[in-house]
Amino acid sequence: MSKLVLHSSERSGQSNNFILFILILCCSCVNPTNREEVNDKSAEDIVEASLNAVGNKANRDKIANLVSMADCISPDGKYTTEIHTAVEGYSFFKQVYSYKPASFEAVIKKKTKGYSFSIQ
Repeated sequence: MSKLVLHSSERSGQSNNFILFILILCCSCVNPTNREEVNDKSAEDIVEASLNAVGNKANRDKIANLVSMADCISPDGKYTTEIHTAVEGYSFFKQVYSYKPASFEAVIKKKTKGYSFSIQ
C-alpha cells in the first residue's frame, strides 16, 4: 500500500501550485487495483455465456420459434420491427415505417434460400 504524506510550511503561491500540479499528475496515473485488465474471452465464450443467462441447454432446446417485436425511432421517424425465427431455418423480417408508404419484408428459408419484397 502506498502512502502520500504532505508537509506544508509557508511557501509562495507559485510553489504550492506546482506541488498541487505534481500531486494531481501522480494520482491520475495510479491504477487503484494495481493490475492490468485482461480480456481473454473469445466470441464463442461470450455467446455461450449469453445463452446460459437465458437458460440451460435442455430448456433452450425446447424452444421451437421466437417472435420479437419492437417500436423503433430513427432520425427519419418512427418504425416497427417484427422478426420471426424457427429452428427449421425459417426467418421472417418486417419493418413498417411512419415516414414512408412502403414497408419492407424479407423471408429466409434455411441458410441459402430467401426473398424480400416491399409492400406499397
